[in-house]
Amino acid sequence: MLMKSNILNHLYHFHDSALRPKPFAGWARSKSSELDVKRTRYLGENQEVIWDIKADGYEVSDHIEMAGFYVSAIISYGNDSEGRLRIMKHLTFPMLRFQPNLTGSSFSHNFDGSFADIKLNGRIIKEYPEGNRAHLAAESLLFARIITEGLFGLKAVGLNKLRINPQLSSQCDKITLENIKLFSKCFDIKANEKGIDVIYNGTTYHTEQPKALFDFNACQFE
Repeated sequence: MLMKSNILNHLYHFHDSALRPKPFAGWARSKSSELDVKRTRYLGENQEVIWDIKADGYEVSDHIEMAGFYVSAIISYGNDSEGRLRIMKHLTFPMLRFQPNLTGSSFSHNFDGSFADIKLNGRIIKEYPEGNRAHLAAESLLFARIITEGLFGLKAVGLNKLRINPQLSSQCDKITLENIKLFSKCFDIKANEKGIDVIYNGTTYHTEQPKALFDFNACQFE
């Protein structure tokens, strides 16, 4: 048990130091000389806060922090040297953790126009035989299970039946998982506020339910 605990602690440390994305973009880190700079902000007609970035020049930035049970976010925004909008959304999912009381092990990703690729030393993380000591098989699957079981809520509940329970939020309102191989089949899953789509054999099956059970034998949602 002690050896297993040490292995997991090393895994958590590796996750925090190497795989956990930085919460702020490089261009959004404020310099000490800029902390007292006044920004051109005022209230709009609907009591919204308006920041006239153009009036403050170029290469200025700020951020918004929000916390919740399902997702927490740090939104960095500003403009570049030519006045174009820059934005990066750092999302952390508190319910997707290696251990319930270890907040540093929560799954997080920076959305700046890219997708979440989970890799180790440039290679997509997948299971290795125990004899290959690149990393242990059971622990290597934790990263994949965060996505399949945690974010998408996938669970095989019978012969060719799959329960889908996606964890959507205001900060992550649509998710897609492609080329899923299960039940000797290959399919895609998409979920958003309008429901769930299963794309199988070139056909899209849709349900408006936020969570559902899909039967691959009948090719329909139950």
